[in-house]
Amino acid sequence: MNMENTYSDLEITRNDSRILRDSSFKREKIRGLQKEKGKTGIVLSRRENFSWITTGGNSTVINSTHNGIGCLVITQDKHYFISHSMDGQRIIEEQLPGQGYELVELKWFETDPFEKALQIAGKNPAADIMTSSGQNLFSQVLDLHYPMTALEITRLGWVGKKMNEIYVQMGKFLRSGMIEQEIAAFFQYLQAQAGMISDVLIVGGDQRIFNYRHPMSGDNKAKKYLMLHSAPNKWGLHAPITRYFSFEPPGKELTYPFKAVATIQAGIFDMLRPGIPYSEIFEFIKGAYAQEGYPDEWQNHFQGGPTGYMIVDGQRLLSNKMVQEYMPFEWFSTVPGAKIAELTLLGNEKPEIVSCAEPWPQHIVELQDRQVKMPGIYEVN
Repeated sequence: MNMENTYSDLEITRNDSRILRDSSFKREKIRGLQKEKGKTGIVLSRRENFSWITTGGNSTVINSTHNGIGCLVITQDKHYFISHSMDGQRIIEEQLPGQGYELVELKWFETDPFEKALQIAGKNPAADIMTSSGQNLFSQVLDLHYPMTALEITRLGWVGKKMNEIYVQMGKFLRSGMIEQEIAAFFQYLQAQAGMISDVLIVGGDQRIFNYRHPMSGDNKAKKYLMLHSAPNKWGLHAPITRYFSFEPPGKELTYPFKAVATIQAGIFDMLRPGIPYSEIFEFIKGAYAQEGYPDEWQNHFQGGPTGYMIVDGQRLLSNKMVQEYMPFEWFSTVPGAKIAELTLLGNEKPEIVSCAEPWPQHIVELQDRQVKMPGIYEVN
């Protein structure tokens, strides 16, 4: 996996041949699903599916919804983009150049773009959201996201490494007594400078990290400990990462649970291979929590799974599906007071934790026949 490309190498134009090739390949995947299910057309409305099939396109205007401002319709011989007139031409020119989508524009007072999309999709349509007139194929479309293309794997590697740099910058910025909202604002600023939007941002200090798994930022002051979590979105791709900071030498109340989650996460990483059933990983996770003295804690938070255009597919552990090659993963190993989540990229053999690198402090987990580097706790000077 080549992830040494610079930002300028990856910030390619939307009509670059690599994007056009990957997007054409994905449309054929959808057409294969359409044929398999006997559908006349498939409507894609969700933002993550728009980004996936267009290889990094953005259909977002309203950030507080899963759906974009228009719909894609794929039939066996055509593909359409349906949207209101205030956005349709812009999306075609800036997000879909060269991809051959036929634009269908509606005035704001006419029918909803999704309803129009269902009509265009034919007598027996399907969609990636619930609808009264078509089958919901969201899960099946999500399966088509994998394996990822070489460009997507490279982009994810860049995001993971850039986020590691941003967390190091945060360590230099932080001071004891800062307000969580102030910390969150600077954290978002650094990500925005890199062209990323944080779809999930968690900032919690002191006792709140022991009380809550999702301590959302407020007017509390972080005097002793701090947890930062972000799920940055760049090119539609996500790299959810969690890091811990200490404003004084961390005590056993933090280092003990942190060592436990690091050991659990390292064990998952060590067993990750193409072809392994998710159910086998899930059984290992439950046993690992018990071995570390937290037998029931796996029940209290999603344990993670594949990431990418969707922030995380946490339900895949409950399925009979298998790990594929060229997949990105986000495993949430967490107990009260500690959590580790890093971006793991799996090629055709061994995984690589691309978001964990020096100068961030490293925590070494000793397994039977190897060592695994996990992120340590950053001690703020």
